[in-house]
Amino acid sequence: MGLLFNDFASWKEYCIKNDAPLYVPVLDYEKDQKGRSEAEIWKGLNNAYSVMRNAVETGLSEDMSSRSGMINNCA
Repeated sequence: MGLLFNDFASWKEYCIKNDAPLYVPVLDYEKDQKGRSEAEIWKGLNNAYSVMRNAVETGLSEDMSSRSGMINNCA
């Protein structure tokens, strides 16, 4: 497939025209460009989400400061 949209309007228009959810052309693009299976892509997305979720939880629950000590729980 290999579609890459320049803006949200064209992405949305494509999805309406083809009766497809927004994620479908993105998933097709990833499969085409990266040569990965749908299962591999979803696994990678789940992993990225877990890393981001854990980073937010750590930032909200732990007393953190920068290496220089100049920023305390504000970064």
